Amino acid sequence: MEKRELFEQLQQALNAEYSEQEIFMHLRTTFLTLQQELQMTQQTKEQLTNLTVIFKG
Repeated sequence: MEKRELFEQLQQALNAEYSEQEIFMHLRTTFLTLQQELQMTQQTKEQLTNLTVIFKG
């Protein structure tokens, strides 16, 4: 998502152009996306650690 698009969404939220449910759903989606990215990052870290162990083995 581009910075401009995020800014526009923030402006709409500040202007109360979104309903409470829309704001909740957006926050939930953002949270789930970040949670998924964190899991992927942790998996990548584990894979790199395993490769390091193999190379040092």
